[in-house]
Amino acid sequence: MAVFLGRLIRIFGEPMADRLTRTRFVRGKYSLSTNPAVDFLNPRKGKPFGHKLIPGTELYVFTNTETEEKRDDLQGLVRLLEIPPDGIKVSLTD
Repeated sequence: MAVFLGRLIRIFGEPMADRLTRTRFVRGKYSLSTNPAVDFLNPRKGKPFGHKLIPGTELYVFTNTETEEKRDDLQGLVRLLEIPPDGIKVSLTD
């Protein structure tokens, strides 16, 4: 997930990074963050949920979801960004 998002940002530049920090696309609740300790905080444990640094950026993505949920979130993001259906295919691999 982090690698995919890093590629999007590398290809489309800073406007894409800005958009992804304002768009809640992970489980409809989380956007990208520069401060995961606060933005991804698990209130029950007082520690952040799982997250990963997006390569080539100072942004983090929430990753405390199942693999299938990550796929669904990325598919939803591709639709939200209005990328043509044949432009990017998001699927699970072995």
